[in-house]
Amino acid sequence: MVAVVALVALAVVVLVGDGDTSMVDQSDTRTPSLPEPTPVSASEAEDPEQEETSGGSIEVSSGAPCGALATCDVYAFQDGASAFWMHNYGDHAWVSLAGTPSSGTTAPGSSLCYDGGKYVYAFQGGTTAFWRYDIEANTWFVLAAAPGVTGDGASLTFGYDGVTCAIYATQGGGAHGFWRYDIAGKTWTITLAQPGVGIGAGGSMCYHYDAAAPGHYIHVICGGGTNSFLRYDIGADSWDKLADVSANIDAGSSSVLVGDCIFVAQETGATKFLCYSISTGYWSEMTAMPVGMVAGSCLSYCPALEQIFLSRGGVATYYSYIISSNSWMVVPPPGTGTGGGSDDSDYGYGGDDDVPFIPGTLNLEVDGNDGVNTVKFTVIGANPGQSGAGTWTLVNSGTTDGYIDLESISVTNSENYDAATDEAEAAGDDDTSDATGGGELGDNLDVVLFVDTSNDGVADAGETVIYAGKLDDIAVSYDLNLPLAVGGTTYISLTWSVDILVGNTIMGDSATLNMSIELSETSGQ
Repeated sequence: MVAVVALVALAVVVLVGDGDTSMVDQSDTRTPSLPEPTPVSASEAEDPEQEETSGGSIEVSSGAPCGALATCDVYAFQDGASAFWMHNYGDHAWVSLAGTPSSGTTAPGSSLCYDGGKYVYAFQGGTTAFWRYDIEANTWFVLAAAPGVTGDGASLTFGYDGVTCAIYATQGGGAHGFWRYDIAGKTWTITLAQPGVGIGAGGSMCYHYDAAAPGHYIHVICGGGTNSFLRYDIGADSWDKLADVSANIDAGSSSVLVGDCIFVAQETGATKFLCYSISTGYWSEMTAMPVGMVAGSCLSYCPALEQIFLSRGGVATYYSYIISSNSWMVVPPPGTGTGGGSDDSDYGYGGDDDVPFIPGTLNLEVDGNDGVNTVKFTVIGANPGQSGAGTWTLVNSGTTDGYIDLESISVTNSENYDAATDEAEAAGDDDTSDATGGGELGDNLDVVLFVDTSNDGVADAGETVIYAGKLDDIAVSYDLNLPLAVGGTTYISLTWSVDILVGNTIMGDSATLNMSIELSETSGQ
């Protein structure tokens, strides 16, 4: 029997290397070779490597100390479970690894970081538990407990002071806790200078060596619904406030450092993708992400491909940001080519711990178009008392049952003002410019968006109404969780009308609804 899991909901994903710095072969579909699972040690005293001071290679001249990435493997917790997974981009395959110590379930506040060698370090989240995973032995070890309970937004990163590699941690949960873990001494230091802002949901951090200064720094996105952005000077043990993030940060946010730029995905429901230039101190808005973030989403950098990967919390879906072209693309699951018309693809898995994921395919056709799931609906030149309707036909032509959601919804208004014919509009509209005023149709257009089970363009009794109201007030996304079986067809319709009492202010105006229709393998996203 094939089951489906939400792989990374509220967990944190980390990229690690295996020592091979060659380009990942995207056409290679072999199964990653992994050792058989071995028993998890119950305490640090049982750790056979406890005298080893792993921290990656030390490169004082370049300032690149530890945590350096070579290839593109991803390790991930499954939130609310003890499961631990590895995904290799070259193979496009997920593999189940040894579960967490004592089958401890992870929770908000879980975090992972990689030492650049053979270990992944982890917070369980919601507790003081701190663990180390041995990649070669597929084994976990329990380390010294964190100084406090970690909460949503807790984060781990490797840092370097010019001599020694260490792990730095934020406590999260809105607290100001900031700690240092000595890898050789296996102890926590809690006497570091504390940030002046609490770190909350969506908080993240990354280490950076500034050759121009020179200096060793940790940049911290504070999250918790704020736009606070801080920098910790490791050598001086002090904090600086940097330019505020150009958007509020909350659950679902993530950040990753690539060269001079710290890339930041905003928060749940948002598609804004930002870059902070360390050298200039300015924020820039990059091409928007193809889908909104959800809790558990994460950014990871693959140096072999020079791409940033976005994993969406709750599913095994990945998107790739190509830095050189400032563009996004879908990372297809194995055996599906380009992924067809679906932006969300998932994997099933067998019951054995070390059996690789068995791919199923999702393919959404919209109005007979395979590969296009972004739709538009435009009303132009509507008069008071007028009405209309439109319907989208959705077909799951893949091999896996799925669920329909609506994402990346926006409305565009235009005046389309013509001075020769629209004098009446000017009399009641103080601003007829698209550049400043924009059109008023969206604010006066009554719409009903619904699941049109009967395919008649009418919202009949018993049919699910997704939204009813003014077009301008529609939400940015709707998690419908509308089932669509293999070979199945469903319909989504939109009706519109303009009240008879609406004045000439809408004369010649147009309003366009933009929307992405997504097919995912799991519900609740």
